[in-house]
Amino acid sequence: MREILDKLKTGKRTLHITSEQKTATTIQNSAIDGEVLVWQDALYEGPLLNDESITELSAIRADYFARLGWGEYTDILALYDKRNKVLESYPQYHEVVLWFDSGLNNQLQLVQLVNWFSRQNTERLVLSIVSADRMTDVVGFVDFALLNKSQLEKLYRTKSELTNAQVAICHRAWDALTSPTPSSLLKIFPRDMSSMPYLKNAILRFVQQFPAKNNGLCKTEQLIVQALKNSQTSMENIYINVQGKEPIPFMSQAIFNAYLQNMIISQHPMIEKHVIEKTEALEVSALDAEEPVAEEVVIEQEYELRLTKLSGQITNNWVDWVQLNGINKCIGGVHLHDGNIWRYNMESRQLMKTYV
Repeated sequence: MREILDKLKTGKRTLHITSEQKTATTIQNSAIDGEVLVWQDALYEGPLLNDESITELSAIRADYFARLGWGEYTDILALYDKRNKVLESYPQYHEVVLWFDSGLNNQLQLVQLVNWFSRQNTERLVLSIVSADRMTDVVGFVDFALLNKSQLEKLYRTKSELTNAQVAICHRAWDALTSPTPSSLLKIFPRDMSSMPYLKNAILRFVQQFPAKNNGLCKTEQLIVQALKNSQTSMENIYINVQGKEPIPFMSQAIFNAYLQNMIISQHPMIEKHVIEKTEALEVSALDAEEPVAEEVVIEQEYELRLTKLSGQITNNWVDWVQLNGINKCIGGVHLHDGNIWRYNMESRQLMKTYV
């Protein structure tokens, strides 16, 4: 009886949380009841700190993205605050459903949210998860945003309530992700990962954003070089090309462009941007000519990306990208800078600390 009264008191309201606006819109337009919150944050980029509240961490991340030139600090923080207020209103709901697929950012967000909810008073809350990497009737499914209403409705019927095993794994994962030393990231997995089947591959991809042991390039930078090796291409096409090489695409175009720009504007660049002018012959009148004169006029400019000679030296492991240009960035809880550089060894699948 008490359970029935509790449900009536809350009105059986449901809050759905997902990572992409397109997924949220499809849920809203479907037969699935409830309100939808988009948990917008690229957790694979920038600082993650464990001791701060969700409000304090949001301020730190807003400052980080503002320093990258992505907007005014107050505007970015306002977006975080609006999102956080909806999250903190969870006592108004009977159930919260976490919609996160197998991609890197989805899994990081899932870990963050499960960790956060497990520290709240959720005695009267049903916390459920919808997570999948395939549907038998959807060819090439890798992202919830690709699904239509009926497919999401079918997927919704597979939701399951959060388990203690999932909470324990998310605690360990969040502690490792936010640690100032990342060595524990590859040691967090219990033998039985069946309750969180996509997290291990997500973490393995996350650590590849650290500089490589051999040449200092992270995985995204390596893929950019590979994409440009065989063809010169425009900035518009390179993003699609590189994301197509990821088993599960995860990086937003804005963050990708930041990586690309860094490879162009660094003191020792790996990529050059060449201007290609499109011209057209136009007839113009000349004072001293009886007939109009044909003249080539630039009507459009495009940019083409080309690898520099340095790129070959780096990919052949003769020169180190980090040693040439230095590094000052955050990946999770780790602040990479001179004297505190962590590198990923692809052969041994280990993270190692170096000073240069």
